[in-house]
Amino acid sequence: MDNKTTVTKIVGMGSKGTSYGEWNTGITIPSGYDYFLWMSSYAWLDYTVSGSQWVPGGFAYNQPYLDANRTLKVNSVNYYGAIPSSYYGVYIWPASGSVGGYGIQFMGVNNFTGISNISQFSCLLFKGEVDINDGWLPSYINPAFAADQVMCYFYTTDASKTICMSPDPTDRRYRVFYVNGGGGATIRAKVCIFGNGALNRSKYGLEIYSKQNGSVVYNSGYDILARPKLVPLTGAALGSMRSVEGIARPMYAPCNIGAMYSYPWQVYVWVNSNGTQIGPAWGWARNQPASHGPLTYYVSSIPIMVLDAANYFHF
Repeated sequence: MDNKTTVTKIVGMGSKGTSYGEWNTGITIPSGYDYFLWMSSYAWLDYTVSGSQWVPGGFAYNQPYLDANRTLKVNSVNYYGAIPSSYYGVYIWPASGSVGGYGIQFMGVNNFTGISNISQFSCLLFKGEVDINDGWLPSYINPAFAADQVMCYFYTTDASKTICMSPDPTDRRYRVFYVNGGGGATIRAKVCIFGNGALNRSKYGLEIYSKQNGSVVYNSGYDILARPKLVPLTGAALGSMRSVEGIARPMYAPCNIGAMYSYPWQVYVWVNSNGTQIGPAWGWARNQPASHGPLTYYVSSIPIMVLDAANYFHF
């Protein structure tokens, strides 16, 4: 925590099936808060099938917005009204520096933030270094960590592999693909898992209580989810890497941000890292010999959520 960030709360998580028409998440964003919708399936190519041949078409993606009542809704763009099945998480954080009530503040020259008796935030449930294999689930760490009820961030240094997910609604596991196309890989990663669950309450340090009901709002033993930096990779070349301002060791929430067709491969573009930078990478892919068309590639404006692993691990 410092004067340039703030606490963040995950107000909704879940798993949705394929739907058609506008998707109403049913989540209302409080006034005075900004938000971000993370989805595991966000952008892809629309293919047409002509004479039993798959042909790449337009760029398709999901577009979230708030209606007049600040209810979060999502529309499909360039995909006939369809919104694919996906895990999702809705993040909120205060839009202004005022924290209200009483607590602790972090002050700077131009802005400030803090934790008060009215703060809303999510906490770290697990952090550690594990092997992410093809088919990994957070429940392998703890059976209580259902994949649609926690948010996973990964710090990786091997840019030859990508953590991703299949677009197949019957396969909701994490997958690991080599950047040259093959699946079945394993990658070593530092993992932070955030959500709702039992927290480590320290006997010493600072506690902040709710004035209304006396419950503990904050304890020094909690590892808080800081506001992720939202990093768009719009237009970045496949395999290229970009530094993230203010973040030494980017730890990212995997997300598919684009797509590519390169005969015979139908590729979903995800994100990976070399340990100090992030970039668009070859993710889940299908070898489709019954296809033709020009090389087609795009990365959307959907940002990646990035934390600094140095704030959660010792290096």
